[in-house]
Amino acid sequence: MKNRLIAIATLIVAATVLSACGQQGYKDKSPTVATVNGQRITDLQYRHVLRAARGVAVAGSPQERKQAIDQLVTGELLAQEAKKEKLDKDQDVYLAMHFAKQSILARAVIGKYLQDHPVTPQEVKARYEELKSAKEYKISHILVTSEDEAKKIIAELKAGKSFAALAKAKSIDVDSGKRGGQVGWIEKGGLAPELYDEAAKLKNGEVDPQPVHTQFGWHVIKREAERTAKLPSFDKAAPTIARQLQREKFDTLIASLKKDAKINVVPEKKKEASSTPAAPAPATPAAPAPMSQDKKTDSK
Repeated sequence: MKNRLIAIATLIVAATVLSACGQQGYKDKSPTVATVNGQRITDLQYRHVLRAARGVAVAGSPQERKQAIDQLVTGELLAQEAKKEKLDKDQDVYLAMHFAKQSILARAVIGKYLQDHPVTPQEVKARYEELKSAKEYKISHILVTSEDEAKKIIAELKAGKSFAALAKAKSIDVDSGKRGGQVGWIEKGGLAPELYDEAAKLKNGEVDPQPVHTQFGWHVIKREAERTAKLPSFDKAAPTIARQLQREKFDTLIASLKKDAKINVVPEKKKEASSTPAAPAPATPAAPAPMSQDKKTDSK
């Protein structure tokens, strides 16, 4: 039943997103191409379907027009039927529509921001030159969940215990733990910049005397080696650099919004112990990621 409701919710969103925009500010004054139980289907909606199907909003053959309008009519009929059955009041449908709306608005504001703050060729070139002269560090690490545990491991290393053995026994990063903690080469601007910054302060073969905190946990790191960054040609590297710069601009936007916002996270209430196991919570759609980014997994 739940999957059916989610599928219906998707159809509702697809069929009504433009009319919903009209209710919240935008007035669709384009000509009517059809009506369904008195509800208008407009030329703007029709051309939107054409653009999605053909990449252009220019009207095609009579057959294409018939198919596009039939698609809109079907969507409107399903949306009206869902409302008649009060499915728009269902929790799963509500959540699906909420996150779809949130995703559309998020992508719109990100698109506008990046249009107003574009990545320039000069910025890409400057970053490339910066990366060409940067160092890369080969590191090993032991990842644990608490600072106290990381400090105990550092004390054990000072007492002469093997880094590789401790990594295999205690690191929650299972993949690198199997290799004695070996992460490999990390670069400036990688997934965990804190590791790069700390590795830059160490000498080859040295263990950081302080644990390093990242989004993944607490790291005990050892710098194994260093080298000058190996980059492909500018033409090959430019698209990746442009995406990274775009991501940084996006991060700037988010940081600015958070700085100016009043955010209050309500602490989770402690649940009383019960002998009766709680029923599993219904699955809900995950909040959509506003944009993709390239990630390096070897810096975890």
